[in-house]
Amino acid sequence: MRPRAARLVAQGRAALTAARVRAVEARAQHPGVRPPSVASRTRVAPRNGVRPRSVASRPRAASRAGRGRLRTGRLQAFSDRPTRYRPPDVRSVPPIDSEYTLSELDVGRGVAVPVPAGLRLPSSRTLCAALALAASATAVTWADGLDWTPDRALLVFLAPALVLRRGRRYLLDFVPFALLILAYAECRGLAHLASPHPFYRPQLWLETHVLGGVPAEWLQARFWRGTMQWYDGAAAKLLNVHFVVPPLVAFTLWTRRRLLFYRFATSMVALSFASAVVFLVYPSAPPWAAGQAGLLPGVVKLPPVDDVSSLGAATPTPANPYAAIPSLHAGYAFLAALTVAGVVLASRIRLRRTLAALCFLYPLAQSLAVIYTGNHYVVDIVIGCAFATAAYAGTNRAFRRLEPVLAFAAARPPLSRGDARA
Repeated sequence: MRPRAARLVAQGRAALTAARVRAVEARAQHPGVRPPSVASRTRVAPRNGVRPRSVASRPRAASRAGRGRLRTGRLQAFSDRPTRYRPPDVRSVPPIDSEYTLSELDVGRGVAVPVPAGLRLPSSRTLCAALALAASATAVTWADGLDWTPDRALLVFLAPALVLRRGRRYLLDFVPFALLILAYAECRGLAHLASPHPFYRPQLWLETHVLGGVPAEWLQARFWRGTMQWYDGAAAKLLNVHFVVPPLVAFTLWTRRRLLFYRFATSMVALSFASAVVFLVYPSAPPWAAGQAGLLPGVVKLPPVDDVSSLGAATPTPANPYAAIPSLHAGYAFLAALTVAGVVLASRIRLRRTLAALCFLYPLAQSLAVIYTGNHYVVDIVIGCAFATAAYAGTNRAFRRLEPVLAFAAARPPLSRGDARA
């Protein structure tokens, strides 16, 4: 339940409790007096010059008799337990857990199926936005594959933002984010031009002495057949998903709450530029480069194609084949898993701990894919996850201090008002 809705429900319950207390006190002080009904307060026009007597002007014999009956019984103490009153046309009254269950009461046809607390049913506009997202993603993937560069991802998610009538706000939030990621890609390529000679032996020595061998060499010796198999293609596609998951998580958080998007975007930008500094200071050769140098015979790069760009195969951004430490394949995946798991744990969804644990299956699969394809050592993955954890923790701590200011700036506008209130 959102804080505003929880506050409204609490105020409603407090008002109902106060009304009950006032009713009990009034009955205790004036046992025979009842509040005037609506009919008694309504003025009736005289008929044939004779005005009908109101309830207040009638003899009080009945009220006196009622007073005697009230005096004979004991007045029960007030209790905060819910009343047992039920409207005559309703079979059962549902509990009020959140603002989404207030509409469950259907007086004409009973009670609708209750919605679990913390779960909202999608509206028609949300379904149309999901269809627009599926159509735009299919079109971009059909044309250029899964190499979603920041400009392509910007176009993919523009369609559902327009359906949600939040196109202007989407551009204001996502264009700076895309420009920063493009700037990081340029810095990544320039780091290779400034430091073209990588380090081979430190990470290889650490991998051998800590793990007793190189996992990339072990996996390729048992699964690589010299030609592409179905699992080789699956590993290659999983590497390309690396370009899809971060913008998808960012857009999903943006539709839920813009402050969550700001946190994720800031942590991702911080992780990217911190990694670019390491790429400049310590260019690291991946296992396939060590195989070409004769240090790891038999280890090749999978799939056997050249790396054209750091953002995908169709951009002029200079590539950096020695950007191995930290591993951003693992870093981005682990950062996305941390963010989604944090949102799930903060919700009221059932089995939220199980769902939060399942979020980490994606970085595990991504790490296995980059090891098998010879793109990273296990040491690279551990350092990438450490960088992602530091970026996530540092960003959350900074936003926690700035939350009173950013909450007002990131207030979500009503969808029905369009971009005029965005």
